[in-house]
Amino acid sequence: MKPTITSTAWHKHRSLFPILLVPFFLLTSCSKKSEQRLSPQSPEAENQIKLVYGNYLTFPDEASFKNAIANSRTLTEGDQQQFDANHSFISMASSFRKFDKEISRFESMKDTTGFHLVKEKYGKSLYWKAVDEYYVNSPDWETSKIINQNGLVKIGEEIIKFDRDRKITLKHTDLQSFRNALSIRATTSTPEYVVDYYPKSKASTESTPGYKWLSLNGFNPQEGAVTNGITDQYQLQSSGRRFTYSVWLVNIRKGGVLYAFTELHYSGMRKQFLFWQRAKVTDVVINGSIVIKLGSDGFSPTFTCRYTNYGVADRWYETYYNDDIEGHEILAISEKLVNHPDPYSILGPPGIPPQLPYYVDMRKHPAAPSYFFNDINEYNGSNLQSSPGYHWNHVTAGNGPFTNPNQLTIVTANVEGETFDINF
Repeated sequence: MKPTITSTAWHKHRSLFPILLVPFFLLTSCSKKSEQRLSPQSPEAENQIKLVYGNYLTFPDEASFKNAIANSRTLTEGDQQQFDANHSFISMASSFRKFDKEISRFESMKDTTGFHLVKEKYGKSLYWKAVDEYYVNSPDWETSKIINQNGLVKIGEEIIKFDRDRKITLKHTDLQSFRNALSIRATTSTPEYVVDYYPKSKASTESTPGYKWLSLNGFNPQEGAVTNGITDQYQLQSSGRRFTYSVWLVNIRKGGVLYAFTELHYSGMRKQFLFWQRAKVTDVVINGSIVIKLGSDGFSPTFTCRYTNYGVADRWYETYYNDDIEGHEILAISEKLVNHPDPYSILGPPGIPPQLPYYVDMRKHPAAPSYFFNDINEYNGSNLQSSPGYHWNHVTAGNGPFTNPNQLTIVTANVEGETFDINF
């Protein structure tokens, strides 16, 4: 019987972690000749992958995998180490943390002797945006706690490899097919594997203060699909600190229902010597207004305004912050999504769109209703959900029939003592 992880097996305290995975039996020898003779679906072929790329967790289905991601936010660093040991694998989160600590040591000593050896040792867990800027090589931090140091996990009968900008689904569990897929940086599909490629936008770095007019298009998803509109990623830099941000507009259609949200993504960084490392962002305040254009084949586009006099507190970011968690501030969100009994069942795969565990918490926030768009009732005599063309197709700031066209939306944030302002 194959080992599995189920949602009931996840607990916050390390003493409660059961040993859910039996030890993997690896081949004692592996040659190219024996590699070629193996059936692509045989246990021996999968063992060759484990031998080269390490043990990984196994989940019976996508739902249990996503549930594990949602629950992984409660794992502290100590919990993660115990969890890795109990399950005989090395998580990408643990590998990244070890590298980050080595970089902190180099930074404090102002000496990079041995850096290339450290970079090579932990290389598969790293995504280098620039020669002096690195991130965990995972769609998001929670996923990095569940995948192994090389990005692997098994869901059902498929081995999946997650990178920060790519997802490989291996249909033939043999080493050669996996190596072939690893060489591809494009969206493609073959009988052996599927590669979904999501190239990340490069951030443009500017001095503070920042001025970027917000104008972001959304796209109408087909049934069961997710579409993302994302602005360029910008970095404001001042006094050895950076504030990085972008805005997302996400549309999701499932069961004939359209769910949508738009939000600000942000993170901070500091640089002492040679490398940029993550830094905590605090005191995020939003003042202004957001205008959403609703597109539909059934009636003329209309506008609705969402006031953001102050941001809904991202308690998830503040409570579970670590060196690779991004912050999020909701600008507007579909009431159907935030009030859904199981919002995780609506969200897409890790990172596309991002997993946002604080959705349910928003219902408890006194200011949250100001951000909800009521897409349940009729609007201007038309039921929004009645048209397959209905979606959120544009978001902007500081103009529209209910706002002052000369007033910008302003975001203020603090990165370890340095204040940054964004003018949308």
